[in-house]
Amino acid sequence: MLDNFGRGFLWSRLYKWGYVVAAIEWSVFVCTHSLGAEWKGKFVKAPYIAQKVMANNFKTPLGTFAILGLHVLPIWLYAHYTNILGQSMRIHRSIQYAGIAFFSAGRAVCLFVELYCLWAHIMFLIRDPPEKAVQCSGKK
Repeated sequence: MLDNFGRGFLWSRLYKWGYVVAAIEWSVFVCTHSLGAEWKGKFVKAPYIAQKVMANNFKTPLGTFAILGLHVLPIWLYAHYTNILGQSMRIHRSIQYAGIAFFSAGRAVCLFVELYCLWAHIMFLIRDPPEKAVQCSGKK
């Protein structure tokens, strides 16, 4: 939970619309939390990319890429905008922009999985009652 608070504060500090990113993250947290301790295993019917991100507890190249985008992008952006990367760390501006592009792409992959989680949860909520026992895992 602390990481969600921290990223939420950072996104809100960076951009006026930053609360949207935090709201999506918190919504996904609530949706996945409602599935219980085994939420990571509920991606049987998920799109291929979401399955690859979630495989082996995010310990895949695509999962690592998404988690890097999730956690590092807001810190990298803050360090860029406050000139910490340039003045204090002496990272060339082209490397700073390459980092922004790389971490943004990872965050986009993460956003895809987050939106899938939200969509799957909404589909679960609007299903007929007998089907709700199936959850979104596809297991009966």
